[in-house]
Amino acid sequence: MRTKGDSPARRLLVVLLMVFVLAARVVAPGIVRAAARAGGYAPSFELTGVIERPRTYTLEALRQYAPSTLDVVFGNGNAIERGSFVGVPLWALIREAGLKVQPGRKNDVLRKYIVVTGSDGYEAVVALAEILPDLGGQPVLVAYERDGKPLGPDQGMARLVVPRDKRGGRYVSNIVRIELREAE
Repeated sequence: MRTKGDSPARRLLVVLLMVFVLAARVVAPGIVRAAARAGGYAPSFELTGVIERPRTYTLEALRQYAPSTLDVVFGNGNAIERGSFVGVPLWALIREAGLKVQPGRKNDVLRKYIVVTGSDGYEAVVALAEILPDLGGQPVLVAYERDGKPLGPDQGMARLVVPRDKRGGRYVSNIVRIELREAE
């Protein structure tokens, strides 16, 4: 539908703007993933998103928390892995960061989810409700040790451990970012 002030130049400008926005949504994540891959082992990760106090964590910062230990068994490809992981509950990090909630919004915490990103660009999602103590109560861990030793270079400084998952698809290695998001 054409309007009175609609010129070919204006239509072209609108089309170019739409192409730019779409390209930014497609290309930018690839650039971020490529940069993450180039960095390899990450000595820290950031906690960001719908929280009051974003923060960057190093191994030393994680060791300041009371350690939690989880013994897990999970499928990895065609093999079964067993391990004893030590780390910090994901909920403890988010609680300390100050969860932003909208008080008048019904069940606002149920609309939130966590995206965990590894240095290779791999991402996994955990619903906030899964880890809330009064809902799912799942003890998801940001681990920094396995079987009594620091994680190796292939697992990074920290990795996600989701103990009730039968397969290791959400066991994100070499965490570079944990972001709390909100569904619309």
